[in-house]
Amino acid sequence: MEDRLDDFIHFLVVEKGLSKNTIVSYKRDLNSYITYLRKIEQLGDLNGVQRAQIVHFLGHLKDTGKSSKTLARHIARSGLFIISCCVKRLLTMIQQSTSRVHSMKGPCLKY
Repeated sequence: MEDRLDDFIHFLVVEKGLSKNTIVSYKRDLNSYITYLRKIEQLGDLNGVQRAQIVHFLGHLKDTGKSSKTLARHIARSGLFIISCCVKRLLTMIQQSTSRVHSMKGPCLKY
């Protein structure tokens, strides 16, 4: 999970140009999310994250006294993080499929 977080942070720095303080805040929020998924939900990979686990995480934050503003920030950041991981996974799958097609010998389609 940490490698995906590193990729996401790199995206925020390079592509989005976010400030150092904002990056530090993203890292803190997303590290707490990853820690929760590992320790409480016992997930080793983001591929298995379900909606219920996200809701449980937000409940956990609320139970620890976090404000509604903090909850909203976590919703936005964790959602963006998960979406970016899904997009990256889909792109990898497309690249793998494309390279398999290009490695085939002979015509793939006959008309």
